[in-house]
Amino acid sequence: AVVSTQSTGDAGKEKILTLKRRTYRRLKRLKTLEPTEDYRQKIIFTKSVLTLVLKTFATCAGQWLLPWYYALTCPTLIAWRSVTYWQCQFQYFCLDFCYFGNLIISLILWMAPSSPELCALQFSIAHGMLFLGAFSFRNSLVFHSVDKMTSTYIHTVPVLLTFGIRWFPEESARFWHSSFPEG
Repeated sequence: AVVSTQSTGDAGKEKILTLKRRTYRRLKRLKTLEPTEDYRQKIIFTKSVLTLVLKTFATCAGQWLLPWYYALTCPTLIAWRSVTYWQCQFQYFCLDFCYFGNLIISLILWMAPSSPELCALQFSIAHGMLFLGAFSFRNSLVFHSVDKMTSTYIHTVPVLLTFGIRWFPEESARFWHSSFPEG
């Protein structure tokens, strides 16, 4: 009787090990078929670093890129943020002043870029509350996180844009649809 219980116990252990091996093989197959999180993070990391290089170049040497960069990326990132926050039921975070400030800056940039009063308003919004928000919300430059990079973008890129428009108005307006005010 002792021998039969041991063989039954061994058979049960063997069955469990077989199931574990089969499950491990299935998971390994699934992991190789689907793109992994690491691959996606590598792509996001590469795009983030290239974007930082582009922003640095635009601020230092190619100020004409700043309005175009902002005009193309701001609506895209804010739309992405709105959709993802809506899915997570964080949509009320999109009513923050940071999004409102970016909306005002975008509207001024497209509709009245040559108005000195509106450019002064845009400069004060960007260099005031938006830039302080980067510190108060502890924005960090985490290159592999789209969410963190979007938060950093929302608070810092308007500062670079308005800096370029304020101090380099001719260079910033070189390929823009209108000129920016002097001084």
